[in-house]
Amino acid sequence: MLKNLTTILIMAAVSLVSVFVVGCESGGQAGAGIGALAGAGIGQLAGRSTEATLIGAAIGGGAGYMVGNEADKKQARAERAYLSEEMNYVTEYDQQQRLYQPGEAQKIWRRLRRHTRRVL
Repeated sequence: MLKNLTTILIMAAVSLVSVFVVGCESGGQAGAGIGALAGAGIGQLAGRSTEATLIGAAIGGGAGYMVGNEADKKQARAERAYLSEEMNYVTEYDQQQRLYQPGEAQKIWRRLRRHTRRVL
């Protein structure tokens, strides 16, 4: 009976965390949730006590947040680099005063503004 209850509680915890992770706005939040779940599991396996589980959850949550936050920063740097390349392309294009198809510059500027809104 106790084994079935433990299995049900673990499945409920995994389901609950997965629902929260899907709704997270950033990688840091998702990493904290996943890390806390993994840390709690490792803490329970290692210490076989509530205290060990809570310590594992705290350490795992903190580590998961740091990893997820760094992933967010890396993605933001990549987006800024992309925007910088686009800006240089448009500026160079305008400076050389080449003939281009009507509307091409407007399309590039719209795409640039759309990406800028996402980054900011």
